[in-house]
Amino acid sequence: MTHLKSMKPLKNLFVGVASTSYFGFVGSLSAAIFGWFVIDAILFLLPSTTGTKNYSGLILIAVFSGVIVFVTWIAILLPIFFLVPLRSLIWRWPVSTLIGGVSGWVIMSVFSYISSPHNGSVSSWIFLNGANCLAAVCGATTGLFSGLIAQSFLRSLKQDA
Repeated sequence: MTHLKSMKPLKNLFVGVASTSYFGFVGSLSAAIFGWFVIDAILFLLPSTTGTKNYSGLILIAVFSGVIVFVTWIAILLPIFFLVPLRSLIWRWPVSTLIGGVSGWVIMSVFSYISSPHNGSVSSWIFLNGANCLAAVCGATTGLFSGLIAQSFLRSLKQDA
């Protein structure tokens, strides 16, 4: 019987690691999907208000933005969910929203600078253009959703303890 009692801390450790891994993967993926959904909703609703009906171009933009969002999820958001402790200030929703918005804007600015020809003018790629604004909205939405998920997960861990 003493052998089984000595296994309880190991079981609690495994359950904690498994639930944190689940949180890291599912939480970060759902946050990325939610952020991507918001910018796609903006792109699909905007033409209906302006009278433009070019949905094939919008679908192409949605697929292209999805590639950028999910590469960013794998490269940045997923490691953050696994490496930053849940009690960190970063997971407070106002902070994560601000960080997400700025990160989205910076990532799209760098991508725009690398992928498009420029004439040396910084204002042509770094300041407010449509793609950077949508990326900032996507990042802020993803950050907000990430912060809310993290706080909810932290509350559930406190209730289980």
